Amino acid sequence: MARFQEMNREELQREIKRLSEENARLTLIGETSHQAVIEQRLYLAKSYLVNPSEYELNTWYHVEGFSGCFELKRLNGVMGWGNWENSWEEVAFPLARLIEIRDCCSTGSCS
Repeated sequence: MARFQEMNREELQREIKRLSEENARLTLIGETSHQAVIEQRLYLAKSYLVNPSEYELNTWYHVEGFSGCFELKRLNGVMGWGNWENSWEEVAFPLARLIEIRDCCSTGSCS
């Protein structure tokens, strides 16, 4: 199996469709640990179809599947690095998982 970075757009789209179907199937049967791995691979594959220049540094994002606010500090390939509101610990997420928000209130909820 080819690595995502070696796939062309059409191959990525086919793989995203396959992973989406697998993710839905695993969710339906309650295979949460395997489903989490497939979900992460799905977001990684999707991240190869986004343009990293569309993501702004020092901007707040909602991370799909998580609560709270994430501030994007730097990019490395298809990964966005930053930290959660009120935390200094640096974490990374696939870019396709980030949704820009206008503001992040101090309670940790996004608006």
